[in-house]
Amino acid sequence: MDLDQLKIIVCGDSFCTSTIWDRYHFSQILEDTYGYHVTNLAHGSFSNVAICFQIKQAIKMRPDIIIYNVTDSGRFELVMNGNFDARHGLKNIVYCNDGVTSFDHPATGDLKSPVFSTNYPRLRDTANLGITQSQIDAVDQYMKHFFDYKLKTETDSWIIGYWHQQIINAGIIPLRLAQEDEIAKPMYSYAAANPKCTAYYHTDEVTQEILAKNIAQELSTLKK
Repeated sequence: MDLDQLKIIVCGDSFCTSTIWDRYHFSQILEDTYGYHVTNLAHGSFSNVAICFQIKQAIKMRPDIIIYNVTDSGRFELVMNGNFDARHGLKNIVYCNDGVTSFDHPATGDLKSPVFSTNYPRLRDTANLGITQSQIDAVDQYMKHFFDYKLKTETDSWIIGYWHQQIINAGIIPLRLAQEDEIAKPMYSYAAANPKCTAYYHTDEVTQEILAKNIAQELSTLKK
């Protein structure tokens, strides 16, 4: 396999999201320094359901590698209007941050998409989506009386496992960036030790360079 010609698609939440403000993110370093062709579909604050929509879209785009991470199961999806259509795939998911490289990508959703994927603290930072106070109050009541984190963690593991297998079934190599694995540990460790880091992807340039190097070394095993 010619590593210089590898097509990579990155999926995930903010840890996997590159921005237009700099080119320090590992996905950009893989392109600029290591010469891979990289497309980034990730977006901050996305739930595991939304990440699976990214993976589903990535499979359709037929890359050689799909790199992805999973996120906290406390995140959820809000139906913004009645226009959800499974045939539209990732177009169903709101992409609302115009500072990330996945914003306005032909495969991703926009501000008018029907499903908003978010975390609970970010729910109130949605002025550009027109979420009303009564809707926020409704979510508050749902989270207080009905949401069960253990149940969501279990069902999230099912959907992630399913789509990981779908990557393999499509003849594509999956690379999951997990906190417990040596490849991604520098990223998660830095973020945990530096909670006030202002970078969208929670780490500094040096850590991103280490992560990119770790991923490139992992990809080099494809030669064997």
